[in-house]
Amino acid sequence: MVAVGALLAVSVPTVLLVGPLQGRGAGLPEGHTAAR
Repeated sequence: MVAVGALLAVSVPTVLLVGPLQGRGAGLPEGHTAAR
């Protein structure tokens, strides 16, 4: 049960961080310049 909790604790933030990056085409510099 502890392993499952650790997996969720690692996977959830990773999905939240990688999801938007893939949605933008992984273009962080382009996204920042467009926002500014």
